[in-house]
Amino acid sequence: MLQRQMPYTSFALRRIVRLYFPYLIAVLISAALKASLYGNLPTFNDWINQFWTSKPDFSNLIQHIFMIGTFDTDSLDFAVWSLVHEMRISLIFPLLLLLFKHAGTVRSLTILLALSAIAQILQLVTTDLIVKDWTATLGYLLPFGVGIALVREQNSLSKWIQDGRHRSTAAVIIGFFILSYAFRIMNHTPISTWQIVADWPLVLGAALVVGILMVSKKAADTMRRPAFLWLGSISYSLYLWHPIVLLTVLHSFGELLPLPLVPPVVLILTLCVAWIAWRVTEVPSISLSRAIGRPRQPLESGSHMP
Repeated sequence: MLQRQMPYTSFALRRIVRLYFPYLIAVLISAALKASLYGNLPTFNDWINQFWTSKPDFSNLIQHIFMIGTFDTDSLDFAVWSLVHEMRISLIFPLLLLLFKHAGTVRSLTILLALSAIAQILQLVTTDLIVKDWTATLGYLLPFGVGIALVREQNSLSKWIQDGRHRSTAAVIIGFFILSYAFRIMNHTPISTWQIVADWPLVLGAALVVGILMVSKKAADTMRRPAFLWLGSISYSLYLWHPIVLLTVLHSFGELLPLPLVPPVVLILTLCVAWIAWRVTEVPSISLSRAIGRPRQPLESGSHMP
């Protein structure tokens, strides 16, 4: 946006159009399915039984539709709790770019880390749900900043890998280890309930893996394979629809399907549903968002309005 000098209003509208319509369809269908299937699942654990156990609440649905207030984001589609924060941050993303442009990578990351720590402190000392909600958004600025840093420092990262043997392999192994075991380790520490700080190791692990994928030729060649490109194209729909498919399968067939069959059935159905949702909701949203702010083509000489 900064390079193309796109007006902020066009940028903001593009982000809203791109993200909102697929989200809205997912929320409405989730509410309809919940209304038809809600109830307890005695054979499943407490985590599953915190979702879709009662009729949809109309006021909560309205809050979902308009993204207003501090509402129970787990009641319909438990993945969208993060979308609220992502939507807010995406609207101020140009400010993050300006921060990195003027303060540099190290200072910018230090500032964002400090803001994340402040957000965690505020979460610990307040009981106000609105304050907790907005401080969570403040805390989640850090992962976005890390993403900007990876792009800015891509050449330096590539040089670092080339200067040492096996550095990329070690970084990926460490990254996956952190992503796999960080939560388990944190659960045995006093800060296990510190939601924002508990995510710091995951941000580090993700940065290690994504950073190597960005600069490794072998990794780049692998990620360009059709299967990975396809998964990338439907990733937003995967994010939106995997809870809906999971809960629909469990509430419809959970008592009938043998437990070992549940994961593969949910996986296959999720991929199919996500592809359909991508075609039906995302492709039109992407086309419409790209049209916003696009300069109009001048009429050719001699042409006229119909």
